[in-house]
Amino acid sequence: MSRKVKGDKGADKQRGSSARGKPFEPGNPHAWKPGESGNPAGRPKSITLSEALRRELAKEAPAEEGKPATGETYAERIAVMLCAEAARGKWE
Repeated sequence: MSRKVKGDKGADKQRGSSARGKPFEPGNPHAWKPGESGNPAGRPKSITLSEALRRELAKEAPAEEGKPATGETYAERIAVMLCAEAARGKWE
């Protein structure tokens, strides 16, 4: 008795079966036509992390406690904080 080794396609041929199952018979109405895709709409589009971050960073940041609203975005507020910390030597 021969043992089937992973990746050994000869063992499948010996038994008369295919690793991918039975092929479509000629004239099968469910078979794809030449040049036809099995998924014509493609993979559904989803939002990427970078797109989500851009949207959030573009939103107006809330006013700080006890201060009037400045109209700055989250991205602007983060940039100011990073520059202030770098100027104090917190980032090397």
